[in-house]
Amino acid sequence: MVAAILPHFERRFVREDFAIVDLKRSLAFARRAGKVDCFIGLEALAFLPDSGDAEDEALWRRYFAATENPARRNHELQRRLMPRRYWRFLPELAG
Repeated sequence: MVAAILPHFERRFVREDFAIVDLKRSLAFARRAGKVDCFIGLEALAFLPDSGDAEDEALWRRYFAATENPARRNHELQRRLMPRRYWRFLPELAG
């Protein structure tokens, strides 16, 4: 499944490095310096955020608050496209 969404991220984030991690399969694809590599097992799990990422999350929350247009928020569409059980992984939707 992760490999299937990789082309989308490569097109969407042309100049940025990124990592897509599949927890269930302990699999990750990461692009660094324009090169995509596959990681398995503990190497894949190393891409997960650690407890020190609270600052990154706070930065994302400030960015989202500054760019979000509350008048365009559509809760029904959000629930249809992203089930509530996944919201905990999205700081802008979780609590």
